Amino acid sequence: MITNKKISVLISVLLLVLAFIVASVRPFGLDKDSLGYAYIIDNISDGSITIEPSFYLVAIISQFFFDDLAPRVTLIIYSALNLLLMYIVIRRHSSMLFFSSLVYIFLFYTMFTMTQIRFGVASVIFLLAIKDIVDRDIISFSVKLMLATLFHFSFVIFFVFYFLKNKNYNLWLSTFLIIFSFLASKEMDFLVDIVLSFSSYLPSYISNKVEIYLNYRRSDFVGFNLLNSFSVFVMLVYFFIVFNFERCSYKLTAFDNICIKILGWGIVGYFLFAFFPTLSIRILNLSSLTILFLIPKALIGIKYRDRLLVCVFLSLFLLLYWINLNIINGLLNF
Repeated sequence: MITNKKISVLISVLLLVLAFIVASVRPFGLDKDSLGYAYIIDNISDGSITIEPSFYLVAIISQFFFDDLAPRVTLIIYSALNLLLMYIVIRRHSSMLFFSSLVYIFLFYTMFTMTQIRFGVASVIFLLAIKDIVDRDIISFSVKLMLATLFHFSFVIFFVFYFLKNKNYNLWLSTFLIIFSFLASKEMDFLVDIVLSFSSYLPSYISNKVEIYLNYRRSDFVGFNLLNSFSVFVMLVYFFIVFNFERCSYKLTAFDNICIKILGWGIVGYFLFAFFPTLSIRILNLSSLTILFLIPKALIGIKYRDRLLVCVFLSLFLLLYWINLNIINGLLNF
């Protein structure tokens, strides 16, 4: 007997398979990073390029077996890893598999599967590690975080999320912290010189990255707007989730509480590290992935008709956001 759950699984699998095919056959240059990755892969064996061990290993193996096709094969492997792990984590933690898959495609796909491919795979590994925070399993969490760090060095800083507690979140405290961090973000520029001075004590690769990213602040991010369409949407979703849980007195699991706290602290970190835009954006991008699990859970407490309206509204917004990000703002070069 074909059930609604089986249909949802089938449609979600087909959607992610289609997403994998698109990411695998896309022309180099369609997204902003693929040409850069092709250059790195073609020159990775000469020893002049420093990059995460996982990327180095995949690129070297691709070169050995596929020669000139190595850049294409490397992108295919990263797309497969990202989408396969994303399917596993959504299937494991989302009560609305197809809707969560749709949210990922419209909100995160071009960013994590096509552009920031190293960060994208590391992010899904982090999502798999959230259960270890709930279970207080520091060994399993550390192993997953070290694995994520092999895909993107920045994930070493996200070990701090392990210290979140399973206790219920405090709505008013989290609201205060978000407002305070936004106001404080205007006064944090003095930290730029402090970070630059301390970066000299870090390994050369990381130190160089910090200097480059802070220099981006003076060029690419000179007009960095904290309240952009993505950050505003994430905050609206966050408050929709927490207020809906409060209104419905819905019993939250420990996993729900940890996800809410990751999202809330991610928003706070986004504002507090505004002086370091690359890090700030990555904190928000990573923490916002928890909405893949939180939105479906929040919708449970809404009447069916209202739930349908919310889903239609969110789908329409996500479609418009995708068009704005990828076509109007040119994340993809059509």
